[in-house]
Amino acid sequence: NVSDGRTDQRGIEANLLWQTSTPVYAGFTGSYARQTYRFDRDAGRGEVITSGNRIDTAPQILASARVGYRSNRGQAELEWAYNDAYFLDAANTARYPGHYLLNARMSFDINPHWTVGLRLNNLTDVVYADRADLFSLTDPNQFRYFPGRRREIFGSITWRH
Repeated sequence: NVSDGRTDQRGIEANLLWQTSTPVYAGFTGSYARQTYRFDRDAGRGEVITSGNRIDTAPQILASARVGYRSNRGQAELEWAYNDAYFLDAANTARYPGHYLLNARMSFDINPHWTVGLRLNNLTDVVYADRADLFSLTDPNQFRYFPGRRREIFGSITWRH
């Protein structure tokens, strides 16, 4: 937290869905943001904030693209999710490389009251960080990583009255 600091955020978001009369659909959701510091300050711990530097832990691009099949009995969808690279420190000296994930979702209506579902996250078992940043108060080269979840599977059963 820096008192009396200024920042500048500019960006755009999009959510697109394409579907014809067939049961196949495609979608895209994404954002592009340029977030920068608008002040100069020695933040201590060896970190100097310079006006125009990118805000740390703020990726420029977050996006997902999906393709699916929807019928009157259920749905199946494959999703590709992207988290862009970002700086780990306010001085912009170290970067997290970003990551891609592949996810799948399926649901099937057994009858008008019961639905079963299956969700598979991180199909390719990518090692990634949900978040990463500067950690040490004394060592400007020590970072912490909050690990993302490895491949996981979830099942669901839904009852509707």
